[in-house]
Amino acid sequence: MSDEKIPDPKAIREAEEAGLVFSEDKKTLLECRNKMIKEAVIPDGVTEIGERAFWGCSALTGVHIPDGVTEIGESAFCGCSALTSVNIPDGVTEIGKEAFAMCYNLTDINIPDSVTEIGMWAFAGCTSLTDVKIPDSVTVIENGAFYGCSALTGIKIPDGVTVIEWRAFAGCTSLTGVHIPDGVTEIGDGAFTGVKSVKSDNADFSVDDFGVLVDVKRKKLLYVPPSLSNYSIPDGVTEIGWCAFSGCSALTRVIIPDSVTVIERWAFEGCTSLTGIKIPDGVTEIGYKAFSGCSALADVKIPDGVTKIGADAFAGAGCEEQVKRDYPRLFGAQRAGEFRAVAPAHPEDD
Repeated sequence: MSDEKIPDPKAIREAEEAGLVFSEDKKTLLECRNKMIKEAVIPDGVTEIGERAFWGCSALTGVHIPDGVTEIGESAFCGCSALTSVNIPDGVTEIGKEAFAMCYNLTDINIPDSVTEIGMWAFAGCTSLTDVKIPDSVTVIENGAFYGCSALTGIKIPDGVTVIEWRAFAGCTSLTGVHIPDGVTEIGDGAFTGVKSVKSDNADFSVDDFGVLVDVKRKKLLYVPPSLSNYSIPDGVTEIGWCAFSGCSALTRVIIPDSVTVIERWAFEGCTSLTGIKIPDGVTEIGYKAFSGCSALADVKIPDGVTKIGADAFAGAGCEEQVKRDYPRLFGAQRAGEFRAVAPAHPEDD
């Protein structure tokens, strides 16, 4: 006999009176129509919390999730700004995309060992979340999963994780000493932008004495600690990755080696103290908003070999008018569409 619980008609009726709406078989919570609900009790027998079920329930302070639930759907609790804590029961295997995004007052959440998937942007913008345990069963930390969790002070990436995707921990400005396990084979661009420091014993991802993270196999610079003020990129690096120096407001000087051929999107965005930079002759591509907001940057020479320049590459930079004046071919080409001069799609849209 199955030990699956059958939804209790009385509990379902009480939940419906409180504004909850269920599927015909009463096993899926579809939505909460009472957007001012403060406490929600999901009845036993429910196995799925559907997409956007509590979306925008800004007064919700507490929710009881029964043991039989296995899936928390996309945006299920997105925007529940008064929610302070959630106990996810054993048996839940999937936390969907944006499931708890923008739960600004969420300070405590229990993620059980049964969870194998934490969806992209699942906890994005949870600015009060201070600590979270990622279970060993998780192998991929998806795009933006903890983006903007600015109060998060510590996190252990499990040994079983193999992929840390784009912007996974970006904006976690209180996070320090993140350790990259040996099993990680891929780290997405901007995964650690704004994080105070990272550590690695993984041979494929080196961290030098300055705390700079390089993807050794791809010869790509991935992360620079935001406190860095002066740096020489190692010879052999061929790409400066998305957001690599983004927000490094203390950076005054950087030396780019001749081996670099690509300066990617947002690479130096917001480096407000950077006063000068020499772009090597071998560079062929400067990405979208690569130097945007570099307000102190003056008199930049763009090499003749550049064949692609992104839109707003120097927007808000001190040299913006100078490069437009000195390189009309490039900026005219942007308008004509000869160069890749469009805002990028997010990787998850590819």
